[in-house]
Amino acid sequence: MKADTALPSPKSSVRSRKLRRPVRNRRELHLAEVTYYKYRDLHTPLIDSPQLIHHLEQRYRCTALSLGKMLIPATVIWKNVRDVVRPDSILGKLDLTPPVPLSRSATLLDDYEKARSFIKSKYGSGKIKYEGCDYCMTRIQFVDGRPKILGAFGLYYDNILTQYAMEWELKKALLAGGLSGIATLRNKGVLPLREAIEGEGDPLKSGHGRCAAITISTLLIFKRRSGNFSCLIRRRSIEVGVSPGMLHVVPAGMFEACNTGDNWSVELNVWRELLEEVYNEKELLGTGFAENVDHVWQREPVRLVCDLLEKGPTEFSVTGIVCDLLNLRPEICTVLFVPDPAFVEKRQMRVNWEYEPEHRFGMFSVDWNRIDEVIGTDGPKYGIAASGAACIALGREWAKQRHDI
Repeated sequence: MKADTALPSPKSSVRSRKLRRPVRNRRELHLAEVTYYKYRDLHTPLIDSPQLIHHLEQRYRCTALSLGKMLIPATVIWKNVRDVVRPDSILGKLDLTPPVPLSRSATLLDDYEKARSFIKSKYGSGKIKYEGCDYCMTRIQFVDGRPKILGAFGLYYDNILTQYAMEWELKKALLAGGLSGIATLRNKGVLPLREAIEGEGDPLKSGHGRCAAITISTLLIFKRRSGNFSCLIRRRSIEVGVSPGMLHVVPAGMFEACNTGDNWSVELNVWRELLEEVYNEKELLGTGFAENVDHVWQREPVRLVCDLLEKGPTEFSVTGIVCDLLNLRPEICTVLFVPDPAFVEKRQMRVNWEYEPEHRFGMFSVDWNRIDEVIGTDGPKYGIAASGAACIALGREWAKQRHDI
């Protein structure tokens, strides 16, 4: 890949559209337009361009992250690449007000309820039949140089309509603007949803004006009996609703609230995603009902990992807080470093339906020394989810600084 190039769009987007319900009638056509859903899977060359990323850097007065020779449409709000910072330590106060569906957005007033039903019909037609309750960022504040994420509950379809829709809106503007599409982004009214949210404050640190649902990515690094380190980087299934067919770390997903009465916890969410995505525990797959998940700590290999964390040198740390510049989604990046082969030998790994079962190199995991090879070959072919790329970049830097690998 050429230097200073952006992450490419997934080449699977045409195939992925075949698995989703098509837009059929005039009413659906209208809702697909006003929600920008119409543009979600449309090939948009400029969305991959370094020129767009440079525009977003200037727009938000930030610096985009790089992974190798790739420029990533994401920026680091805070990073930790040297110390062990337990993930839950970056969480601040949580507003315990029960979640309720939004009734309007900056660009959808009378149509919002209909738009919400439309999005539900599209996203509820796959394997996940319910609307999740997510933890959302309301504000990020800093205390003595350390971040604290203040949060509240939010619902997934509101997140789609007010957060992910900004990326689709961006695609619409670029397609309409032709070769000069990026220049038109500076004109008032070209990106009404994004502009309205920007008017609520710095969107990199404020969730006002949208349902700013948080996602979490984990770079899982583990040693095998051979003495070599490996990690999990795999291609996402074309059946998932976000970043279909693209490379991502495993585990990764929404920061979900299984039970609104519990304290919010990044660590609990990572353990649950680990069991679901790396070990395909079907009984832990979300049902949409409130549920206690206290049993997660007693499941293997979570129980073993927790014991290893007490003894060392196994470490679990947050490596950064990142914002995806295309949709302004906040991301918590973490690393789980397990240098004891007992971890990988404790239980057979088998990714769930959210990831492709086969890897191009014929490996379940990626050897630590072959990460650049995977990124350099599969990256241009399939694309890399921005959050996954950020997690890899920060996690590798952390592993180099702390453990010289």
